[in-house]
Amino acid sequence: MFQWRERIEDGAAALLADWWHSGLIVPAAAVETADGGDWLLTHAEARADGALWFPGEMLTGVDDICAGPVWASSAREVYPSWLRAQAPMPFHQAHGHSTALAWDRGLWWAETWVRPSLTVHADLRHIVFRAGGRSIVGIDPGHGVSPAPVYAPLVLADGVVRV
Repeated sequence: MFQWRERIEDGAAALLADWWHSGLIVPAAAVETADGGDWLLTHAEARADGALWFPGEMLTGVDDICAGPVWASSAREVYPSWLRAQAPMPFHQAHGHSTALAWDRGLWWAETWVRPSLTVHADLRHIVFRAGGRSIVGIDPGHGVSPAPVYAPLVLADGVVRV
């Protein structure tokens, strides 16, 4: 589907494929934190399930609020869907593989009406979306073959992972 200008080495690609086939890469995990926070952690890896793989703007070029977590655009599908939702978010979330801001160009992918709900943490390369007392932390620092100049993981201290 994509024509990437950068390629990873064959050994790294084989390692990722091994992780995929062994089940080390999972579509999501739940984390309970000591302060009572419930988190859903997702990334762009999932089993062959139609809902998880349902294409969205990142794949088709057309916004679809039903896009699954593999292909949903945070800026154009995930965040707007929660701002329009009748119900509050049931948990906090952290995701990768999609960002509301193109770090290398300083251009917004999120529409103007979504941006007041976003906080940019440039020193971490995190973007935090807030709605109804819950947060979604977007972590996509824009790595290519070489790491981004600055970035940090999300740390959930004293968290207990439930897969």
